[in-house]
Amino acid sequence: DPHNLAAHFSMANEYKATNEDALALAHYRAVLERQPRSARALNGSGVVLRRQGRLTEAARYFEQALAAQPGLFLAVNNLGNVYRELQYRAALRSQPDAHLVRLNLGNVLRDQGRDAEALAVYLAALEARPRSTRLRHTLAELHLEMGEPEAARAQLEAILALDPSDTEARHRLDRLARDAVPSSP
Repeated sequence: DPHNLAAHFSMANEYKATNEDALALAHYRAVLERQPRSARALNGSGVVLRRQGRLTEAARYFEQALAAQPGLFLAVNNLGNVYRELQYRAALRSQPDAHLVRLNLGNVLRDQGRDAEALAVYLAALEARPRSTRLRHTLAELHLEMGEPEAARAQLEAILALDPSDTEARHRLDRLARDAVPSSP
C-alpha cells in the first residue's frame, strides 16, 4: 500500500540494515513524500547516503532531520561524523601525506562501524609513518576486533621491534599467546 507510511518506514529500515541502499532510499522517499519533515526518515536517508560516500547530500538530510526535530541525538551524531569525515578528507586533498589526518579519518570511519574502510586508511597512514607505534597499536586493536589475531600479532611484534620497552604491546602479545592455547578438557 503506497499510503502505509509505517510499512514504508519499516521496509526502509530493513533494506538499510541489509545494505540494499536503492530500495532503502526508495522507501524513505515514499515516507518523505507524505511527511517531508519525518526526522527519522530524513536521518535514515542520510545514513544510506553517507554509506554510499555521498557525504554532502547526507549532511543536508541530517540537517533537515535536526530542523524537523531539534536535538535528535542520532542526527546530531551522524551530522558530526559527516562533518568530521568531510574535513579530514579535505585536509588529505591538500596534505596527502598527513598521517595524523589519516589516523583521525580512520578513527571516524571506525566509530561508524566502517572497519574495512578504516583499515585501508590506517594502512595508508602506516605507509607514510612505518615507525609509528601509536598507529600500529590502533591497527592491532582493529585487527582483533575484526577477528584477525595473526594480523594483530604482526603489528604487536612490529611495535616491539621498534620499541622493545613497549609494555602494552608485550602484554597484548602475551594475552594473544594465552588465548591461542587450547584449554584442556
